[in-house]
Amino acid sequence: MSEWNNMRIKICLDRFEIEAAHGVYDFEDKPQPFVIDLAVEFERNRLDDELEQTIDYAWLQQVVANTFRQDRVYLMETLAQQIIDTLSSRTMIETITIRIEKPQAVLPEPSGLPSIEVEWSRT
Repeated sequence: MSEWNNMRIKICLDRFEIEAAHGVYDFEDKPQPFVIDLAVEFERNRLDDELEQTIDYAWLQQVVANTFRQDRVYLMETLAQQIIDTLSSRTMIETITIRIEKPQAVLPEPSGLPSIEVEWSRT
């Protein structure tokens, strides 16, 4: 086997769609679609083909789903912070990038896609 220097590993969950009721306006008390892209990064010298040595993308999806299914919040930034709070409890995770889109948000003009992106780093 060859020797490796540290590998930077990125685990992603892309285009996860979920219906939830979040937003500032009264009419947003009804579920609407959100689309989430999520990436976490960590370093390892090597992997031994064991799930415990990495981040399970099913766990990532469950964290996002559980967060969106909790009580209504006004801001997508709050949702991102809640997700980061949970994910960052895994000490092996060094960085988290999350993007949340709200494709059916009401805007004053007929086009545009509201989204937020938050990056978190342990260092």
